[in-house]
Amino acid sequence: MKKNNPKKQKRKPGFSNKKGSVILDSSVAAIILVAFAIICVISYVIYNQVDTMIQSDTTMGTVAKTESASLLSRMPSTLDSGIILAFSLLWIMTIVASFFINSHPLFFVVTFIMLIFLCIAFAMLGNSYEEIMSDSEFAGMDTTFPMSYWLFTHFLPAMICIAFSILFAIYLKNKVIS
Repeated sequence: MKKNNPKKQKRKPGFSNKKGSVILDSSVAAIILVAFAIICVISYVIYNQVDTMIQSDTTMGTVAKTESASLLSRMPSTLDSGIILAFSLLWIMTIVASFFINSHPLFFVVTFIMLIFLCIAFAMLGNSYEEIMSDSEFAGMDTTFPMSYWLFTHFLPAMICIAFSILFAIYLKNKVIS
């Protein structure tokens, strides 16, 4: 029976053994953000229809109608701010995660080339959001959710900014370590 070599089992503490991918992190963050924004808009449209039924129901009390109308008036700004908050936090998360990527500086060039293809995907995600918002079911949502509509109509430049900040973080990490 063989004994396990204790040197092989020894691991470094912290994140030094972890591998990561800027491309994967960025694409997952973008997809989560677009999905969250679409879910927020759909939930507002559904609640708007529910509120219309509540307001027209004669058996509902005035307190319930008032609370429902109050919630409906606060909902767009809260969800719109939540989308922007999620965008900001995902940006910060990807920058912090990029500091933990343990790679050779040669992969900086490979990452840059892959980010070009990822930017094409970001443009498609932004166009998908715009196309969904141009549907007749979502008429007027561009003014109801102005911050997120602006973000997704300018999704490609925003993601290029994020991509370059991630590249800068990787470059800075490699300079600090060397």
